[in-house]
Amino acid sequence: MDFLKVADDIVQKLWSYNQDESGWTLAKNSKDVVVSWKPSSEYGGNMYRGEGIIEDTPENIIPFMYLPEHRMHWDKALKSYTLLERIDEVKLKLNASEFP
Repeated sequence: MDFLKVADDIVQKLWSYNQDESGWTLAKNSKDVVVSWKPSSEYGGNMYRGEGIIEDTPENIIPFMYLPEHRMHWDKALKSYTLLERIDEVKLKLNASEFP
């Protein structure tokens, strides 16, 4: 299986969600972040997206957002978070998240 092709397809799908402005319901709006949700057309459940501005470099932000040793400290909604596989050092990591 061409995992980089699959990863690129997933990136394109996620980007399309970001560009889609229709059907999102506001879940939280604070001074720093806006969280919205909408029913998924791909699986039984909801999709969530968070929007905000973090003034720092990607080199500092990306590990903070996605590495388990950092994410579990700031994301109180997570029950567990595991890095399953690194498909590409730059583009995509496969994560498993569990919420209560």
